Amino acid sequence: LISNSRLAELGLSLRILMAMSQGPMTTIMLQAGGEKTALVDAQVFDAEGRPWPTTFTRHESSGPERSCQVAVVGRPKPPFSLGLLVSGLGASVSVPVQLEHVPVGGGK
Repeated sequence: LISNSRLAELGLSLRILMAMSQGPMTTIMLQAGGEKTALVDAQVFDAEGRPWPTTFTRHESSGPERSCQVAVVGRPKPPFSLGLLVSGLGASVSVPVQLEHVPVGGGK
């Protein structure tokens, strides 16, 4: 679980399900939950704060929790930072969250 007071203020929970590097891609699977808010987009930054080309895919579900995939072309130097776009009740707020010590397994 990613614990961040800003996420809690927005009523959003965020959990890392999986992170891995395979070939030219780094992929992070997230589970986002919240009754009144939703994770709409994400941007990955490397350890030096440089943005990396990021693709965000949100998988719809009928419940309050949704899985999301954040894919990055390349292998940014960890620890990664995530810039998140959260939407709810007609407002959007960017919430920076830094992920540290997330093991990224190499695929075969």
